Amino acid sequence: MTISGYCGNSTLTNFPVAVRISPENIPGFSYEKCGGPSDISFSDTDGNILPCEIEVWDTEGESVAWVSIPNVVSNTTFKMHWMHSVKPDYSNFTNLWTQAEYFGVWHMNSPYDPSAGKTIQENSTGGLNLKMNDFSFQVVNGGKVGKKLTNGTYGDMLELSLPAENSLNKNALVFSGWSYWQGYTSSNSRNVLFAKLSSTSYWELNVKNCKLGSKFAGNSPVYIGESYVNKDWFHWAIKVTNLTTFEYYVNGILTQTRSGIKNTYISTLAAIYFKAAGTLGHTDEIRIQNIAASDDWIKAEFDSINNTSFIVAEPAICRPQGSILVFR
Repeated sequence: MTISGYCGNSTLTNFPVAVRISPENIPGFSYEKCGGPSDISFSDTDGNILPCEIEVWDTEGESVAWVSIPNVVSNTTFKMHWMHSVKPDYSNFTNLWTQAEYFGVWHMNSPYDPSAGKTIQENSTGGLNLKMNDFSFQVVNGGKVGKKLTNGTYGDMLELSLPAENSLNKNALVFSGWSYWQGYTSSNSRNVLFAKLSSTSYWELNVKNCKLGSKFAGNSPVYIGESYVNKDWFHWAIKVTNLTTFEYYVNGILTQTRSGIKNTYISTLAAIYFKAAGTLGHTDEIRIQNIAASDDWIKAEFDSINNTSFIVAEPAICRPQGSILVFR
C-alpha cells in the first residue's frame, strides 16, 4: 500500500491513517477468504507489525482500519496481511493513539445504554467518555468515517468534563473534528466547539450566516475567511500555543490566527462542549491532541479521511504457503 495523497514537506511520525478495506478498494481482497477483523494485520516494509485498530467491520461494504505509520513522507509504503495461520493480537491497540500524542479520540461508533446515561466511548487511553446532554442524539451509519452522531435539536451538546488531575497540555494542543449541518439555514447560529469556565468567560468556534467564526465572551464572531459550511461535511481544527495564540483551520488550511488575553481562558479549562445541532446536525471523529501539531499534520488529518485515494493498494500477492496475502 502506498500513501500517495500526502503532499507535505515534513515527516509525520506515528501518523494514524485510515485504511478503507473492501474488494473495490483493494484488488484481490475477499471477505470470504478473511477470518474477520482479528485476521487483519499491517507491517512496514521490513516486516515490523504496526499498531492497528479496526473501527468498522462490514462484510457487505467498506471496513475501516486505523494504522500507525512510523514515518510518513511522500509515497510511503506499508503492507496489509490476512489469512494468518496465527492471528495477531491487537489487545493493546491504544498505543496507536498515545504514541501520536492524542489526549482523546472519539470515533462516534460506540454503543451506549440510555438507562445509564448516554456516553460516547473514548478510543485512546485517557478513558474519558463524552456525555450526551440530550437524548435526541443517535449513533447511526453514514459518518465521515464509519458511524456518526446525529441529532435535530438546538442546544444538544456533548460534554467532556476534565478531572482535577489530568494530563491535558494546555500550553500546546489541537482540538479537531468533523461537522455537518444538513438543512442548515443562514439565520441559524450554532456552536461547533464551546469551552466554558463561567457565565462570563468562554471561547468557542461558532457558525453564523453559514460562515465559521471564532468567538470569545463579550465579543461578536470573527469570521474565518469565506469558509462556508452549509450542507456538507467540513473539518475544523483549533491549535493553541503558549495560552495566548489560537490558530483556526478549515479543511486542513490555516485560515485565521487570534491572540490576546481572552485566550488565557484555556489555562483554567475544566469542561469542553461539542455541538452537533440544527436540522439533522452531525459530528464525527472528535480528537484532542496533546501537542501543537504541525500544519502538515493537520492537513494530512483532513486529506487522509476526505481523500479516498489517499492510500492506493496494489493487487494482492499470495504467498506459496497460502497463509498470508500481502499488499505493498
